[in-house]
Amino acid sequence: VEQVFNKNLIMRKVKDSNSIYANKVIKSKFENDIDKQIEAVYGFFKNKPFSWWVGPNSRPDNLKEILEKRNMKVIDEYIGLAMFIKNWKGTGFKCPFTVTEIRDNNDLKEHVRVSAEVWGLNAKSEEIAFNQRQQYLKLPSKRGNFLVALENNMGIGNASYRLSNDKRVIYLTGSAVLPQYRKKGIYHALLDYRLSMAKQKGCILATVQARRGTSEPILRKLGFKEYGTYYLLVKE
Repeated sequence: VEQVFNKNLIMRKVKDSNSIYANKVIKSKFENDIDKQIEAVYGFFKNKPFSWWVGPNSRPDNLKEILEKRNMKVIDEYIGLAMFIKNWKGTGFKCPFTVTEIRDNNDLKEHVRVSAEVWGLNAKSEEIAFNQRQQYLKLPSKRGNFLVALENNMGIGNASYRLSNDKRVIYLTGSAVLPQYRKKGIYHALLDYRLSMAKQKGCILATVQARRGTSEPILRKLGFKEYGTYYLLVKE
C-alpha cells in the first residue's frame, strides 16, 4: 500500500488491486493552487482507476463540480447519518442466521468473499483484502473489527466498525449482504450487533455514511439523523 497522509490530503493506492474502494482519495482540503493539487493526485494514481470522496468538509466548496469538468463521474451518493447511542432500542427484527465477529481465518475468508461478490473484486483484489484485514486484526492497537453473517459456515453478509481514539464514537464503516439473502433481516442483525456492543462499551455516538436509497432510508427509520452528503466520484 502506498499512501499520502497529511492534514489536507489523505489518499491510498494498492499496487495489485483493481478496486476503486481500495484506491481512493479519502480527504481533500485544497485552499490554493487547486489545479496543481488535483494534477498531483492524478499523478499519484497514474493510469489506475480510483475514487474520490467529496463531502461536507472537502475544499474548495465546488470541488465536485471541478472534478466533474475533469471527466470524473459521480457513481454514488451517501448520506452522513448519526445517532446518540442512548436512543438505540434495537431493530426489532429476528435473524435466523449466525452473526459473529471474526474468530479465525475461515470467518475472515467468508467476510472477504462476500465483499468480493457484492463489489466485484477480482481474485487478486480479494487476496489483498484478506491479507490487509488479517494484518489489521493482529494489531494490538486496533480499535475495530469485522463481522460476518453465516449460514452453515458460509458467508452471506458482512460488516465492520471502528471506535474513535477516546472510544466515545463508533464508526459503522461498511456492510454488505449477498443479493439472494436480502430482506431476511441480516442487515438489521449486523447493525444491532454493532450498536448493542457500542452501548455496552459506553459509546455516546454512532455515525455512518449510508448509501442513498439502500441503507439510508432504513437507518432514518431507526432514528439516525442526517448531517451531510458525500459524493463518490470515479476516474476510470
